[in-house]
Amino acid sequence: MPTNPIARFTVGAVDGIAIRFRAASVTETIKPAEYYGRKGFFSLNVQVVCDGMCRFVYATTAAPGSMHDSAGCGQSGLARKIDSG
Repeated sequence: MPTNPIARFTVGAVDGIAIRFRAASVTETIKPAEYYGRKGFFSLNVQVVCDGMCRFVYATTAAPGSMHDSAGCGQSGLARKIDSG
């Protein structure tokens, strides 16, 4: 049981992080520049959801590093499931 009383009612908390990797090549993706983010390096925008016990319950690496967290979340499978009810 979480010690923070608000966390007991948490279904999930979403956050994104840029995971750095080497430069993508044109043999790996049509638009390598999409993976070059505002932080100045090539990365994946990883979206993760944790529950009230701080356990990972969802993760996606579908967004390139240049994409804002909100857009990365919006195009995820989780967002589609939430939108469809």
